[in-house]
Amino acid sequence: VGVPQFRKHFGYEYPAGSGTYVLSPSWTSAFPYAPIIGFLVAPIWAGWCVDRYGPRKTLLCCTTLSLGTLLMEVLGNTAGIIFAGDLLTGLLTGGFPVLGPAYISEILPVSLRGIGLAANNFAQVAGSFIAIGILRGTETREDKWAYKVPFITEYAFPVLFILGAFFAPETPWFL
Repeated sequence: VGVPQFRKHFGYEYPAGSGTYVLSPSWTSAFPYAPIIGFLVAPIWAGWCVDRYGPRKTLLCCTTLSLGTLLMEVLGNTAGIIFAGDLLTGLLTGGFPVLGPAYISEILPVSLRGIGLAANNFAQVAGSFIAIGILRGTETREDKWAYKVPFITEYAFPVLFILGAFFAPETPWFL
């Protein structure tokens, strides 16, 4: 919502003739809360999936499905489609902060658990810093790519995770 081209494409000029664009208050509130809604609901159903299918398969499935929801954000031409993509991505990835540390603590030996859990937290924080850098680098563009490039770069993390997940073991507790 802070990228000028995003506001220009999905908002309106205010005051008229000023060249300044704003989003309607409903969209200004909705966009930041879409993933949060997903994050609130996701751990509930993700826990059920872990019990039934195992943490490795659950994490892999959610990550793979999130590629499709990210595509909604990249190709979305209306605020509603981008909101839906953001909400669905939150529903799929919202269980990761709960499932990831549990999975790490089950597959790593006791001597490596602290390092693994710290690396997990570091990856989440580093991802936020990378996202800020990408937004800062693209926000001055004068076309739709000012807000589409950050959506596209979100594909790097799931693809790396999927490649790594094929080599990761299933947890002994689930087996």
